[in-house]
Amino acid sequence: MNNFENCIIQDDMNIISKLIDYSKFNNKTFLVTGSSGMLASYIVYVLIYLNENIENFKCNIILVARSTDKLREKYGNYLEKDYIKIYISNLDTEIEIEDSINYIIHAASIAQTQFFSQKPIDVINPNTIGTKYLLDLAAKKKIESFLYFSTCSIYGKILNNNHIDENTYGILDPLDINSCYSESKRLGETMCKAYFLQKDVKTKIARISHTYRAYS
Repeated sequence: MNNFENCIIQDDMNIISKLIDYSKFNNKTFLVTGSSGMLASYIVYVLIYLNENIENFKCNIILVARSTDKLREKYGNYLEKDYIKIYISNLDTEIEIEDSINYIIHAASIAQTQFFSQKPIDVINPNTIGTKYLLDLAAKKKIESFLYFSTCSIYGKILNNNHIDENTYGILDPLDINSCYSESKRLGETMCKAYFLQKDVKTKIARISHTYRAYS
């Protein structure tokens, strides 16, 4: 059984489908990076659920991942559905996709702290180079919306923590190798704003905090 068919996930999908206005997504195409990751896969699960359970609804999904193995674990035989396509990439080269695209969800990122000192370049690249290529694609395709998964780590070290909001930013040491994640996410956010201002790409940013998976 693939993860999508887990009974807890199916219950979640049923609840989520009743909370969203999915009509705006009908006949649209989604490109999702990091599609084998925990958060991105849940978005894909919702889209699959809508395709499979809502009458006269169909959206297309382009799954971007580094390999098909993890995708198979997440989605199993659903990868064979006609509304799903797979694009294998590390996001370190230009992205070439002929299909029309309406929404891009950029959730590809190495967030495990053990890799910050072990493979900092691999951490930096999806958040910066990958973001640049995806924003270029978004501008070319004139998409409706671009969602960038950022992190609460961009706030840095807050010296006065009596009150913290979205306009509170602390210190990040750029020469601390563990800053490779937070600094590159900061740049990714700046790139989203730059493409919004200069190329009219409708960008949105979600600053994700610590997220855990509890089901089994």
